[in-house]
Amino acid sequence: FLAGEDSADSACDFKVKGFPFQRSCTIYRGNEIVAETSLMYKLHQLMPKRGKFRLTIFPGPVDHALVAALIVIFLD
Repeated sequence: FLAGEDSADSACDFKVKGFPFQRSCTIYRGNEIVAETSLMYKLHQLMPKRGKFRLTIFPGPVDHALVAALIVIFLD
């Protein structure tokens, strides 16, 4: 919340879409992609382990702790 702004204008709308079993999801703020997760593949690996996944956070003003919390809730 920034000084001089109305609290309704500063509210963010986050959406999480994806597949929890595949450990992949995309987090949106409005129409903008904030972060993505995907399984970590290794060369010549037919079936990736579902315990390890990659997180990509795109540049921009977003709280990394909030992104991590959304991912934990989605994948749990």
